[in-house]
Amino acid sequence: MEKESIRPIFPKEHGLWVWIFLPVIVGGLCAGGGRGALYLLIWTIFFGFLALTPARIFYKNAKRNLNTPKNIKFWCAAYLILASAFGLVLCLMTPRFVWVLPFMAAGFLAGVRAFHGGYHQDVRFEYGGVALFSLGSLIGAFAVAGGLVLQNYGIWLLTLLFVLDRTTESRRVVRLGEFRLALAGQQPEIAERLRPVFLKNIFGSFMTLLFALAIEEKFRLKYSLFWPFFPGFVATILFYLRPPQTLRALGYSELALAILFGASFVLIFHFY
Repeated sequence: MEKESIRPIFPKEHGLWVWIFLPVIVGGLCAGGGRGALYLLIWTIFFGFLALTPARIFYKNAKRNLNTPKNIKFWCAAYLILASAFGLVLCLMTPRFVWVLPFMAAGFLAGVRAFHGGYHQDVRFEYGGVALFSLGSLIGAFAVAGGLVLQNYGIWLLTLLFVLDRTTESRRVVRLGEFRLALAGQQPEIAERLRPVFLKNIFGSFMTLLFALAIEEKFRLKYSLFWPFFPGFVATILFYLRPPQTLRALGYSELALAILFGASFVLIFHFY
């Protein structure tokens, strides 16, 4: 086999990485139990996500009666074998997890078919995907603890709340396009057009803080878990005062906020 034919295939959706792993890591680290199962789960999801891109290419070509390049077939099989291997070891360590794997496999197949059908361009697909990824919080907790308690559901809802808030705010800004963001600093009239959008984001971020407090009370979680949401609220105000210059700058800001949320959430949960 030629070297060119086995060139690795990687996902183009770079922004999805954080939304996939943030819920799993937060949910797993906030559950009581050994961490070995969590590491196995992370590797299972990692290779499963890598397999999604070649799998949907293979599926699309099969539906159109087209030949699929060898490297697509090779990496699809390799990623799926690795994901299955880590998933099998995880089931041996946590036998009850065998009931979860079919649901994960169904989500994988649904993603492959949805991309082929063009549903990925629908806003409902985006929010549905975010909600589906957020379930990783429960899956991570289940893998670590072998079961779920009330606080696990509260942590899942808090993670989902954060992800939905940041996704909604980013969508509003992205629809403006990079052109307006880049010119906002030089042209006051463009900056004024942006302000109502960022003002909506401030209101949404403030409501997120209130919803977080309500969830914490309902599920008997520490009220201090309110604070991981606060940097996002501050960042939204700063974006209103001075819009990011490019979509890339916005993306890196959201990445930093997600990492800060996850790290502070776990630390506060355990030590404050």
